[in-house]
Amino acid sequence: MCYNHLKKLFITQSKFGNYCTIRNKYLLAKVRGIQTNADQRHNTINLSGYPIRYVKVGQGPHVVFCLPGILGNMKIHTVSQIQNFDREKFTFVTWDQPGYAYSAPPERNLNDNSLVEDAEIMIEFMKKLGFPKYSVMGWSGGGCSALLAAIKHPETIRKLVVWGTFAYVDEHDTKIYEYFQQRKNRGGKMMEMLVDEYGDEFFDKHFGGWMKVFSRIYTNHGGEFVSKSLDKIKCSTLILHGSDDGLVSPKHGEYLNKNIKNSRLVKWEGGKHNLHLRYSDKFNRLVQDFLLEEQ
Repeated sequence: MCYNHLKKLFITQSKFGNYCTIRNKYLLAKVRGIQTNADQRHNTINLSGYPIRYVKVGQGPHVVFCLPGILGNMKIHTVSQIQNFDREKFTFVTWDQPGYAYSAPPERNLNDNSLVEDAEIMIEFMKKLGFPKYSVMGWSGGGCSALLAAIKHPETIRKLVVWGTFAYVDEHDTKIYEYFQQRKNRGGKMMEMLVDEYGDEFFDKHFGGWMKVFSRIYTNHGGEFVSKSLDKIKCSTLILHGSDDGLVSPKHGEYLNKNIKNSRLVKWEGGKHNLHLRYSDKFNRLVQDFLLEEQ
């Protein structure tokens, strides 16, 4: 069966949410094909007790660090950006999230400050690579850490891009996180890829663990994450959010846009949580154009 026919099947089935075997095999094969290239360029830095594996591609003057989502695995979460960012204009860096994929052992010990820890490790990590100023991209939980980095280290962050990201947690959000703590409610290609990578037991423990971390922001901290500190973000910020995001409500994109002074919001009609993978060509064009704009 040819590539174009598989792609047509993939698009048709995704309209109806039919995650059938042929679609999953196509997606996994596509990801694994990119993994092979990414693996040839990986490096490791020991930092904060983790052997952090990362990829650095390109030689462009604009340095960009990309934070993947929870259970962050660059071979799955950031493959389209590793492969397709303009290497003459950008130096693109991403990692396996500390405690996951090849940035382990040790296994991640989750706590209420885990997102804060990722932001601080990122700052130290980029110092070790010799990059004093750079732009940051962050997806989902990685976007939360990106916001924290921009708040706490405004002198370091050149531009900021976040998608599928929240700044607070309310009661409605906790119901979503409680829903996804149950294995029977987890589905879709992204979760299937992570299960394939990590195994059922590890995925259940850590994906469910992150859902509990997000819920505790509401129960232990009154829902406050960074919502009261967004005015400290000084850099130009691009916010993207899918209208059909089932994990992080679109209201969060609107809130970020309202409370980050120099920001713009792209409302992605029909988009879900993984905009950068499902619509990678359009996503990459939008982000690169934004990063290259004059301040």
